[in-house]
Amino acid sequence: MRRLRKLISKATLVKLYKAFVLPHFHYCLSVWHFCSAQNAEKLEALNKRILRFILDNFESTYNNLLDKVNSVSLYNRRIHNMLILLYKSLFFAKYPIYMRDMFILRTTSYNLRGTYILTLPVLKTTTYGLYSFSYHAAKLWNSLPDFVRTSNFNDFRNSLARLNLM
Repeated sequence: MRRLRKLISKATLVKLYKAFVLPHFHYCLSVWHFCSAQNAEKLEALNKRILRFILDNFESTYNNLLDKVNSVSLYNRRIHNMLILLYKSLFFAKYPIYMRDMFILRTTSYNLRGTYILTLPVLKTTTYGLYSFSYHAAKLWNSLPDFVRTSNFNDFRNSLARLNLM
């Protein structure tokens, strides 16, 4: 692709990036989210390097490069994916039961903090418990504003895109 870069327009390179490169980064996002910080930085650095090559821009920041291709960082994409999986497991009837059983809605007689608040699972170890899908997803879910948690699926996805979850 490097040899053909001068023959292919930037718009076509961006389309190729979204069609052939991004799916490799988006594969098994829920598993990759819990990799070490060093490995996550390597993934972000590789994505940044690819974007610099495609856009032929070596001065802009990573966020500016992502804005130019209308994308989000890999970290934000992993968070969005985790929350979408959680939403589907809570509200879609045909979603697998084992996913629904991972999360328990908090029930109280009064409503102080909104609706659809999840109970955080009891941690057996802090080493692995804090980095489990069920704990991390429930904590992120509870941090969302109430209007996002109670919205329909399309509005939920649009709200996630607008929220800065870092």
